Amino acid sequence: MDDVKVCPRCDAEYYAHVNKCATCGVELVAPGNLKQAKQALPDAAGELVCVVDGPRDRVLELSATLKKAGFAAQHLKVPDADGGCSTDKGYGVFVPKTQAQAAVKKVEGMWHELHPEMVEAQDRMNAGLCPACGTALRPDNPECPDCGLFLGDPSCQNDPDCGSCD
Repeated sequence: MDDVKVCPRCDAEYYAHVNKCATCGVELVAPGNLKQAKQALPDAAGELVCVVDGPRDRVLELSATLKKAGFAAQHLKVPDADGGCSTDKGYGVFVPKTQAQAAVKKVEGMWHELHPEMVEAQDRMNAGLCPACGTALRPDNPECPDCGLFLGDPSCQNDPDCGSCD
């Protein structure tokens, strides 16, 4: 199998010394890398969606990591709050729409590898427990009754302009 390469767009087979598809102009890959290479191809419409936003340095790092994982990731400046990402941090990692779900899962997986304690904390919060001490939380109280951890005002629904978390 090492003596052939395949086009990820049209599945044409070539001798191993050939690097680009004569029909598509796409870089050829080994058959074992075909699935990943197909996912990295931009979709026909070329529509990009933002999968994560943040400061420029963080976006550059995530974009490079996603590219190494086979995603067609790009880092772009987000023009305004309606530019495709959920917040206005300035920069975003964009991928073809067809890769968005897989890219988000990859970023979440990287986050969980870097911060495994956050997985446990999120699981506790989802179960109605304090992420710090595990005590049962009351939905009407923004503070843990045992350790006093402030969890935010439930009435603001994560609205940064409500002023309750200042």
